[in-house]
Amino acid sequence: MLDSRTLCNKDNIEATDAKNKLLYNVVSYARQRLAQEGVRRTSFQTESSEKRKTLSFKLTRRALVSDIYLAFKIVVDHFIEEQ
Repeated sequence: MLDSRTLCNKDNIEATDAKNKLLYNVVSYARQRLAQEGVRRTSFQTESSEKRKTLSFKLTRRALVSDIYLAFKIVVDHFIEEQ
């Protein structure tokens, strides 16, 4: 019953939409940065062949989760460059 009220609450829908847009922008920025820095997709590919290819969202999330310092740095850089 409480869940159905939350889904119909206009403020909640708008807040969820804003959060999703923000997260999409940050993860897209992270994908671009990781590709520029040469983060490899798989262990058997050379770093030079992977430098310009964008990672999938799933692999980007894994890279950010595995290195919290990198994740924080990318988020801060995103908001600094956005200004």
